[in-house]
Amino acid sequence: MNPRINWPLILPLAFLFVVAIIGFVVPTWLVGLARAVRQYGPSELSEQWLGFFGNVIAAILTGAAILFAWFATTRQMQLTYFTREEDRIERELPGLWSAFHWASAILAEIDNVSMRPGNVNVLLRNYTGPTLDDCIRIVRHHNPLTNDRWQRRIASVLYFMKHASFAAANRGSDAESSVDEVFMRTMIGDLRADTLLIKSEIEEYERSAPVVRKAIRDSLGL
Repeated sequence: MNPRINWPLILPLAFLFVVAIIGFVVPTWLVGLARAVRQYGPSELSEQWLGFFGNVIAAILTGAAILFAWFATTRQMQLTYFTREEDRIERELPGLWSAFHWASAILAEIDNVSMRPGNVNVLLRNYTGPTLDDCIRIVRHHNPLTNDRWQRRIASVLYFMKHASFAAANRGSDAESSVDEVFMRTMIGDLRADTLLIKSEIEEYERSAPVVRKAIRDSLGL
């Protein structure tokens, strides 16, 4: 594919180049015109009028140059913004998909054991460690592309879920065991909610991606 010319950025630069050339030519032209008027022109065309018209022309050219410079700068700023946004989307999406599938797989395993505290505690040993920092490292190992915010969030939910399931499984049938099991189920609910939030972020990025790419193409004149 042949590269296309970026007219929205080239035209203002070309105009500024022409203005610069005129800036060198006009003073000489005005001096010559003033001499011609003194020698051959009517008396009502004085050098003051020539100076006035010269200032008007200079003001118009200066205003046009500023307008085109502003236009070129604005287009470049828009291009920079949308390019960074495209980079952010491409950087975030793989990690979000990874976290979504990983958390969904854990929830599927929890459902398979009917959310029994003892069974939940056993299966969570594959996804957690003794401390919260260990849990974060495990989550990062399985989801290296996921952003730090979601890595820490998922790790903390799994950590507290594991401890609540262990406590509920080892307290017997007393009231404290019931409280621990309720807390465990709350953490399971939080993990389900997190997967829905992650999916909504994915959908938002996927909706934004075509818009951002179109804006970049428009800025480049493609």
